[in-house]
Amino acid sequence: MAVSKAAPAKEAAPAKTGNSDIIAQFEGICMRVASAIPILLFKTWVSAYFHPVETLEKEKANISAMRVVKSAGLLGLIIGVLVMIIIVISTLMQGQATQIIAAIIAGIIAIALYIVIVILGMFVMSLIYFVFAKLFGGKGSYMPQTVGLTFVGCGTSLIRLPLTILGMVPCVGFVFSLISLPIAIYGFYSEYRVIKNVHGLSRNRAIATLLVPWIILGVLLVIAVLVMGAAMMAMFATMAKSGALSS
Repeated sequence: MAVSKAAPAKEAAPAKTGNSDIIAQFEGICMRVASAIPILLFKTWVSAYFHPVETLEKEKANISAMRVVKSAGLLGLIIGVLVMIIIVISTLMQGQATQIIAAIIAGIIAIALYIVIVILGMFVMSLIYFVFAKLFGGKGSYMPQTVGLTFVGCGTSLIRLPLTILGMVPCVGFVFSLISLPIAIYGFYSEYRVIKNVHGLSRNRAIATLLVPWIILGVLLVIAVLVMGAAMMAMFATMAKSGALSS
């Protein structure tokens, strides 16, 4: 009598962790909001924030400096418009309605400045990372890295935008600023994934590529503050000595 063989048991799929469930739910909310806004770049930014490697792979055929300019320029426009609104509202709240035209002009100038600053900032910051990636043995190219980092940076800024605005509310603003901190940290993690994937770096080298420039900048700032402090103390000591001699 033939004995039927039991089918091999399927390997149980690994259970999702609580953190991954939270991130998936948060991604769903962000993507629904981005999809409701008729600006296609918003969906690309949010996708890059949560899935930087996969999004960059989809954008491989469209990688160019113009993609960086469009995304960074749009982010600069959004920031500039918010600054303009703040300037106008502040002017009205101070009872300076006669200065409204000047406030609008200042806001327009702010918009233009933010567009230029954000575009240049994306290229320059990516160039700094690129130099360090090469020093650590990176094999990738500048433009794919810049496009990936720009999408992630814009996605991070877009997702944090409501919390940034609420962070300006007196007394309770710091609460929203604290809430936005994990969003910024996850954005840093997505930037790490871009660097690691584009340049084929190990985990430690990719992390070093992102951290070392900021460490160097921090050290330089501390040195600058110490030098300025020493110079001011020397100046005050000289002035005190001169005053004592004159008396």
